[in-house]
Amino acid sequence: MSLTADELALVIRLYLFVGLIVTALIVMKLTGRLSSWIWGTSAGAFLATAIGWEIWFTYGLIGGDSVNQRRSDALNTAVPAHINWVLNSVADVGMCLIGLYLVRLAYGSGSKVFKQWHWGAFSILFSWLILQNLYVEMVVYADQVTSGVLAWAPMAPTGPWFNPILFEIAGHPATLQGQIPWVIMTPLLYWMVIRANNQ
Repeated sequence: MSLTADELALVIRLYLFVGLIVTALIVMKLTGRLSSWIWGTSAGAFLATAIGWEIWFTYGLIGGDSVNQRRSDALNTAVPAHINWVLNSVADVGMCLIGLYLVRLAYGSGSKVFKQWHWGAFSILFSWLILQNLYVEMVVYADQVTSGVLAWAPMAPTGPWFNPILFEIAGHPATLQGQIPWVIMTPLLYWMVIRANNQ
């Protein structure tokens, strides 16, 4: 069985995006242009997203279907389950870094918003992370989300048992379980940034 055109596009986007993130972080680290707080925040974001939901959603650990049950055999071959959660967690880190870059564009790199809570900065970060996740749930992984049941996860505490559809666009639903991890992750990420900058 071969990948459909949509599946091939998904695989290319995933590997390309993750490759760009890893390459950028490594090059910045080697050239001394990666500040310690960004490196620490990236590591923290990776652990938070992996432990918070990616591992649980990938393996269907509590009350859900594994990613292998929700995808085609061809897609399971192209993105094996054992690296699926790693790739998705790295992609999540990339989204976090883009959000922080948007905050930097708005307030400047030396701004106090990276050292103390600022509602404007948090609003930018929150808006970006929710919007990107709506796109991921409703477009990128729409087939995988609707073809099975996502598991309970620490950052998806309502699990599959209370998962109302928040709204739909062109038949693609946005669900509570799909969005709540980023609702929880955003203040956690901002706390990590502030803590790292104040150490």
